[in-house]
Amino acid sequence: MLVPVLVPVLVPVLVPVADRSDCRGPAGPLYSRAMSEHPTDFKGSITDAIRDSIVAAIEGADVEVSGGGGHYSIVVTSPVFEGKSRVAAQRLVYSSIAHLMAGDMAPVHAVDTLRTLTP
Repeated sequence: MLVPVLVPVLVPVLVPVADRSDCRGPAGPLYSRAMSEHPTDFKGSITDAIRDSIVAAIEGADVEVSGGGGHYSIVVTSPVFEGKSRVAAQRLVYSSIAHLMAGDMAPVHAVDTLRTLTP
């Protein structure tokens, strides 16, 4: 027997922006995806905490972190990734910052991009 199920659908929200520096589309009306803020009770620099956690967990890691508002982009270069699949390398990084992603007030809501490279 089939039962109807309602499935929530996510719809991108476009909002006007004031200048072209935030435009990601063709010329014309300026629009950008709205980015939500994620409150946290974390004290200190979140990008430094991400970097420090990765460096402590992954030998020889060179780490670049950018972002804010709970959303971050991370690039990690380490010889430890040699011979590992992309997924295995990314799991190492995620496991090193898992404590920063845990809980309702976590300082890291999402890692928007994660690149793992070998030197």
